[in-house]
Amino acid sequence: MKKIVWFLSLILCMATFVIAPPAQAMDQALIVKNVSEFKVQGGEITSTSNSVIPNQWTLLSGTGERKFTTHVDFKEPYKQPPVVVVSISGMDVRTSANNRLVVTSKNVTASGFDVECKTWGDSQIWSVFLNWTAFGGKS
Repeated sequence: MKKIVWFLSLILCMATFVIAPPAQAMDQALIVKNVSEFKVQGGEITSTSNSVIPNQWTLLSGTGERKFTTHVDFKEPYKQPPVVVVSISGMDVRTSANNRLVVTSKNVTASGFDVECKTWGDSQIWSVFLNWTAFGGKS
């Protein structure tokens, strides 16, 4: 039984890597013409209730839809806006509430992008840990 569960978990993980990035990238069409080389950049983002300016982190208190947005600049600009995939690597939440979090890349340009973290209902989120990857043509 343990082997079956392990095998099914492995298949689910593999399917996530195959399906999730293309699904998120569907909104960001990558049209690259006459590009001989691709550039890939990535990084980590840690946003917590203690690391941002007071009153900007709204994911910990209140009810209803709440958003937090932060900006990321690429170390090297791209030729055109790249495809950016953002993933959640961890979060610190209150256990007395339901946990809901949606993370998306917004306003992608050749030099950077915004990351939007959104929650709703009674969710209370102390911290969000994210990874991002951008790929596109070299400038």
